[in-house]
Amino acid sequence: MAADELILHDLFGYIQQHLVTYKVQWMEDNFDLVRRTVFQNDRLKRLQEYCVGRICKNPSLLFDSDDYLSVNINVLLRISYGTGLSATYLVNAL
Repeated sequence: MAADELILHDLFGYIQQHLVTYKVQWMEDNFDLVRRTVFQNDRLKRLQEYCVGRICKNPSLLFDSDDYLSVNINVLLRISYGTGLSATYLVNAL
């Protein structure tokens, strides 16, 4: 992300707020890309929470994705807390 490379950390909050306020449809249309991208950067907590929230409401967003098998175990654990699905279930689904 360009803001990260330029050490413009203050922009992260504004960008995340803008996306969750004004670009919800775009994020829905590009959910897999958004999900993969935000979990690669620890500074994108708000967008990570957005993705976890969406997956908790609709787990098929994750389970039906092409890259489900490559999802980071820590992401799966966060989702397990929000969905009530056991971590064992999520890991065994891999």
